[in-house]
Amino acid sequence: MTLRTRQKMLYLIVGVPAVGVLGSIAWIVWYDMNAGPIAALNSPNSGNDTAPLPDFSTRAIEMKIRQTRRTLQHDGLLGLHVARFQRRAGKYPDRLTDLLHKPPDLTKKHWDGPYVSGVDMLNDPWGKTYQYCCPGTHNPQSYDLWSVGPDGVGHTADDIGNW
Repeated sequence: MTLRTRQKMLYLIVGVPAVGVLGSIAWIVWYDMNAGPIAALNSPNSGNDTAPLPDFSTRAIEMKIRQTRRTLQHDGLLGLHVARFQRRAGKYPDRLTDLLHKPPDLTKKHWDGPYVSGVDMLNDPWGKTYQYCCPGTHNPQSYDLWSVGPDGVGHTADDIGNW
C-alpha cells in the first residue's frame, strides 16, 4: 500500500466513529432541549393536579408549545402584527381584537387593518384565546402576550409568554 492509501484508510478509521459520536451528542442535546417543556408538565412537583399526559400525545404537545413560543415572541407572527399596529397607530393595541377591528379612538388614517386575517389567529393551538396586557407586567415598556398552555388554565406552570 502506498502512503496516500494508508492516509485515506486512517481518515476512514478515525473519521467515521468521530462523526458517529458527534451525531450522538448532537441528538442527546437536541432531545434534552426539546423534551424540557413536557418533562416539566409531567413532573410531580409541577403543580399540575391532572394525570400525566399520555405518551402518544407528548410529541404533538411539544410541537404546539414550540409553535406557540414562536408566535408569541416580539418577532414572531402575532408579535409582528402587534408591532405593525403600533407603528401605524403610534400606540400598542388596547386589546388583541383591535388587530381585527378599528378601535373607536383611532382615525382611519392611523389604522391600516385588519392586521390579522381572522379571529383564529388570535387563538392558541389548543383553541384558547391568547391573553394580552398593555403595558405588560413582564414587559412594562411594551406588552405581555401569552397562552394559558395545554391545560387551558391561566397562571400555571405551563403558561407560555413572550417574556
